Amino acid sequence: MEMGPYKPKVVLLGAAGRMGAAISGRFLTDGKVDLVGACDLVDVGKPAGSLSGVINASPLIVRTVSDLPNDIEADVVLDFSRPEGTRQNLLPVMERGWDLLIGATGHSEEDIQNFTRAAEKYSRRIVLVPNFTLGVNLMFKFAAMASKVFENIEIIEMHHDKKVDAPSGTAIHTAKLIAESGDRENVPIHSVRLPGLLAHQEVIFGSAGEVLTIRHDTTDRSAFLSGIYLAIENIKKLEPGFRKGLDWAF
Repeated sequence: MEMGPYKPKVVLLGAAGRMGAAISGRFLTDGKVDLVGACDLVDVGKPAGSLSGVINASPLIVRTVSDLPNDIEADVVLDFSRPEGTRQNLLPVMERGWDLLIGATGHSEEDIQNFTRAAEKYSRRIVLVPNFTLGVNLMFKFAAMASKVFENIEIIEMHHDKKVDAPSGTAIHTAKLIAESGDRENVPIHSVRLPGLLAHQEVIFGSAGEVLTIRHDTTDRSAFLSGIYLAIENIKKLEPGFRKGLDWAF
């Protein structure tokens, strides 16, 4: 009997948020993964797909991973909640033997330590991805390269006015990569929050007589899907443990 293509089974955290609703809608219409569970503190009891206008069957939203049926099988949990949601669901995810992809931002250093310990204890994969767009992940690489040449660097990140954290996780990660590559500290970050924006970032390098600007614009949340699918499809190739970024999936 010929087997069909492998379809990873995914549980989505933050299913009722702006990103979560957009992602669940695409999961259900693209058919590349099976959305087997959805969690959020709001819209509990609603079909996850209904929030983005998808009519076909979809899992009902429950509050936490602990509220999911015990017989659900999943390959990976995709987290687009908030840091408090990640903290609440971390151990239940690990105890069920699932890997965790975190797209939520704003986590503390203590959170990072907890991710590392949990991944080691349960021998699971936990990956924190500051930004799933392929262009931003290329920006990370280009900025790290340029930081070895230019001494003066600043970052401007611009997001919609509903974004809860500032500076963004993308900007913080960019600054960290620049610091590590160029042996420097405290790369300035400027945050802008305005209606009409979605997600935009400039890394500006200045030297005598020249300016280099690396800019990325996200104009639609669908841009995140390519990186999300890439991470879901490849996470099982990683050794158990915690890591940050998406370069391992390229």
